[in-house]
Parts: sequence; C-alpha cells; structure tokens
Amino acid sequence: MTPIEALHTVARRYCIECLEFCRQHYKAAAPEAASENDPATSCSYPVANAILQEVERIPPADFATAAEALAWIQIAGEAAQSVFTGHNSPEKAAANAAERARFAGFIGGYAAAQQGPPEPLPYRRTIGAAESRTLWVALSQRWEMSDHYWYPLTGPEPAHSIVFAADSFDEHFGTDRLRALLIAAGIRRVYQLSEGAEYDAEYEMDAVLMEPYYTGLERHYTDHTFDWHIYASHENSLTIAGEALIAALKAAWPDWERYLWQGIV
Repeated sequence: MTPIEALHTVARRYCIECLEFCRQHYKAAAPEAASENDPATSCSYPVANAILQEVERIPPADFATAAEALAWIQIAGEAAQSVFTGHNSPEKAAANAAERARFAGFIGGYAAAQQGPPEPLPYRRTIGAAESRTLWVALSQRWEMSDHYWYPLTGPEPAHSIVFAADSFDEHFGTDRLRALLIAAGIRRVYQLSEGAEYDAEYEMDAVLMEPYYTGLERHYTDHTFDWHIYASHENSLTIAGEALIAALKAAWPDWERYLWQGIV
C-alpha cells in the first residue's frame, strides 16, 4: 500500500467508523434522548457522510503525491456538504463544526505520525453528475427505461429477467449469494445508480459492497458492459436481468420460482 493509498484509506475508515458509531448510539438511545441537536445522533452523521462521499470522489491513483492527497482530504473535511448538512440552530452548527474539527485532528495526526499502513478497504468511488448522466443514458438505452423506474413498474418485460419479492429473496437466497454469483462471473466492479443522487450517493464500487435494497429511493446496479441489471423498487420488487446472471441464479437456487413478486398489494 502506497502512502497515498494509506492516507485515503484511513480517512475513509474514520468516516465509516464514525457513521457506525452514530447508528449504534442512536439505536441505544431512548427516543426522548435521541435529540436532533445531539451531534452523536444527528448532526455529526450527515457531516461524516458528506466528508466520506467527497473523500471517495477522487481515488488514490488520481493523486500525484501524498501532499496533494492530504490537501484534498483536508478540504473535504472543511467544506463537504450535502442536503443533510444544513443547520438552522446554534446547536446544529456547533455539532457540525465539532465533527469537522475531529476529522481534521485525526487526519493531521495520522499524517504527522506517519503510521504504518491500515487494513485495506474495498474500492468505492463517488460518481459525479456528468458521469451519472452518461451512465443513466446507457442503462436506459440498453434496458428500455424512460425514467428512474423500471420493470415491473414501467416498461416491457425484459428478456432473461426475473422479478422476486424483495423480502423473500433476501430471506431465502440473500445478497451475499447474489454478490458471489457476480464475482464468480468475473464481475469485479459495479455501478450503483439512484433515482436521487443528492440523497443516496451513486458509486462505482467493488461488487462485495453491492446492497440492492430500496432505501426510500429506487436503486439500480450494473457494470460497464450493461449486460446485466438489478433493480430494487419501492413496491418490494427486486428485478434481476441478464442472460448469464439469470442462468447462474437458477442453477444456484433450484426453488427460485417459489419467491416471485406477486404484484402491487
């Protein structure tokens, strides 16, 4: 691992661990204690998430030197914003500033100490607006989509596709096995596209990170070939399409027909 990769990785890991801490803290807090002004349950989460998305926007290979990478990461910590980082109270402003200061202190301390390389993380890169538009056009043309919705909600039934009840699929086959099918087929990187990238970031990432769930926004997954397509909708449907992927899925799951989507309830 190069010094640039190490610096980029520790910045990502810091944010990821911060987000997990916030999730666990919020789960453990009594409802009355989970105040929107509590930086551990609200304000620091969106700031850490915004920083993570900006850090991941530029992969380590794009930096010429460790100093350049450090400067970018520090700017991300100071300035990263999202639709969730706005504040309308002194408490929220203070909590946001505190999270940025913690991140700056951590990164500065790591860089100064020149510590050993961290454990690597799977690849993930935040997709920008121009690239997103290009990917959406390609995906829409390949799979006959007119907007962010797809079959079975709109459009013709695609060849070599199955629509599962999303909850049943997750229970009886599962995302881990679906990822394994992709990886076994030599699919290393996938694209995650969302109907609202300002709320649910879009990524190019290692297939092991794929999470084809509806999160309040429709999600789509594919790769650079666009030969396969996975779509999670708000109607508890999970569409899986692609000739090779469907063949592998059927071979791995003999009773797949028991878990088909039954339509909008």
